[in-house]
Amino acid sequence: LNRSRGFWSWLNYAFNRVDHSRVEAVGPDRAAAEWVLRNGGKVKFISLPTWTSDYHRIPSSPPSETLLLEAIDASNASITDVGLQHLAALTKIHSLNFKGCKYLTDNCLDQLHHV
Repeated sequence: LNRSRGFWSWLNYAFNRVDHSRVEAVGPDRAAAEWVLRNGGKVKFISLPTWTSDYHRIPSSPPSETLLLEAIDASNASITDVGLQHLAALTKIHSLNFKGCKYLTDNCLDQLHHV
């Protein structure tokens, strides 16, 4: 049982950690979108009329600079405190939903001050 918990903790960390080289390559909004979708949430880009919930449906065109996130719905997603660092560079976000994210703790509130 302890080994199983250790594995799941590691997996949650791996899916939530910020890959700074990826952020540099694709921009903070796309990297944040990939993080949310990888963990079971959905995102809304300013330039697209509908929500995106499939990681493979993030458009490769237009360029990533125009793919700005305006909303994140991470309801019941596997989001952790570590992953909230993805939000730091988002400039157009106006809606966040973390309802039912059982891996978030009160400690994460400090990371949301910039949003």
